[in-house]
Amino acid sequence: MEKILYLEPDEEITSIIDRLKKEDEPSLIAVVPPGAALLSSNINLRLLKEKSEFLNKNLSLVMADKTFEKVANQMGFRVYESITDAKKDLSISTEIIGGGEEELPAGPADKEATKENITTSFEEEKEMIFRSQEKADIFTDEDRPRHKSFKNKPNIKPKTIALVGGVVIILWILATFLFPQATVYLTVYSHEEELLLPFRVATSAKTAEKKDQFILPAVWEDTEKITSIEFTSTGEKNMGDKAHGTLNIYNRSGRIYSFPAGTEFISQEKIFTNKETVTVPGALVSDFGELVPGKASFEAEAKEGGSSYNIKSGRFSIPLIKDVAVLVYGMSEEPMTGGNDRPAKVVTAQDLIDATEKAQEEAKRAIEEEFGIKGDKIFVKGLAKTETLSSDSSKKENEEAEKFTVNVKSKFSFLVFTKSDFEKMFEESLGVLLSTQEKLIGTGYRSVSWEVIKFDENKKEAQISAKVTAVIGAAINEDFISDKVAGLDIPEMRQVFSDYPDVEVTGTRFFPPFTVRSIPVNEKAVKVKIKYVEK
Repeated sequence: MEKILYLEPDEEITSIIDRLKKEDEPSLIAVVPPGAALLSSNINLRLLKEKSEFLNKNLSLVMADKTFEKVANQMGFRVYESITDAKKDLSISTEIIGGGEEELPAGPADKEATKENITTSFEEEKEMIFRSQEKADIFTDEDRPRHKSFKNKPNIKPKTIALVGGVVIILWILATFLFPQATVYLTVYSHEEELLLPFRVATSAKTAEKKDQFILPAVWEDTEKITSIEFTSTGEKNMGDKAHGTLNIYNRSGRIYSFPAGTEFISQEKIFTNKETVTVPGALVSDFGELVPGKASFEAEAKEGGSSYNIKSGRFSIPLIKDVAVLVYGMSEEPMTGGNDRPAKVVTAQDLIDATEKAQEEAKRAIEEEFGIKGDKIFVKGLAKTETLSSDSSKKENEEAEKFTVNVKSKFSFLVFTKSDFEKMFEESLGVLLSTQEKLIGTGYRSVSWEVIKFDENKKEAQISAKVTAVIGAAINEDFISDKVAGLDIPEMRQVFSDYPDVEVTGTRFFPPFTVRSIPVNEKAVKVKIKYVEK
């Protein structure tokens, strides 16, 4: 069963080896205290390892010294950080060497015997080291023991030890009571906030109202754009062949009438026209005293195609001279023929209007792509003027077409200001937009949107409201904090910051680290480190 062997801080290697010889248990765990004499040299550990193997002892170590833990591992020891870890790994018992009844102090005779045994053991160990050197090179040149090292150990005088100890104590007192320092680490939570910034832009400072706090210079820029769109015709028309026939015009007045090409002649609600000018002479009186009307004949053609224009013979009225319709009129002796049906899509007058408006809207949408921040220029929607310079269509009214194209030439004028001027104004306005307890975190703003309050095209100036999104946090005065927490312990300091919901104490560091436990009274010895974190 494994046993635990507690070593004394000043216990020499000879004493430890003697204790190993006296133990009956084959497995032991030695608990090595920090700064133990065993750790004063690597030779001690090598000697302990070789002797434990010579005695057939399975020896493990428990130590907190990381430096010697690595060295012990290299020498073959099993090293643990705590007895609990050792118990879990080795399933050792809790029986401890030296437990039970307390041993009585050794008498004089015992002390002499012990001294003799220690001397004898130490001489044996020296001889064992030298023999091991002859058998195997297990020591490095640096740590290899020399015979004279056992005779010429350094002799440190007690006065030197006292002097060094006194200096250490004085330095510890100065650091602890006269020059203590503390660093307080704070986390300040910031948040996004919208700031409303009103300002004006103007091409001339003289035209801007002087009562405005912020006025930015602007320029008036023009650009032209041609927008083409394709539009679907909505009109319907019979595009079949047109009916035609001979039409006679009778004039029962004494006046001569002329009808230019395209004059309408109507019969049975159907309109026919002439292709050439028709002149009708005035009426005459015959030798027998009868009225002989003037007459002219021509080939009349239906205004539109379609079989419905194949009308019977009959009388035609002439709207151009409706005031003398009784005296002047048309007559067809034969029915009109040749008309047939072929329905088709045609361009209407409304189509032309709608297509032009749509082209203008597309032009506006296209120009809106220029709004926003372009390089150093800012184009704000609402600070632009639109003019239509011209428009034309690939088809005219009543022309047959499934689709037609409209081209619109537009002129756009902008009131433009620069990004650099706006950012400079934003920085200058922070003193007005933020309270004394707030500050801008980082540089600049994250985003901005614009609202045009008033735009005067003639004066070329405008009043604008900018909604700026920025990260805002509490403004921390480090000198004020240092003075406020001076002389407080950690719970008292945390209570002070409990009044600030956006401020959290995330750590403190003291110097000297193990003796100072409260904030120094001297605020100059207190440093404040702030880290801003966005919620």
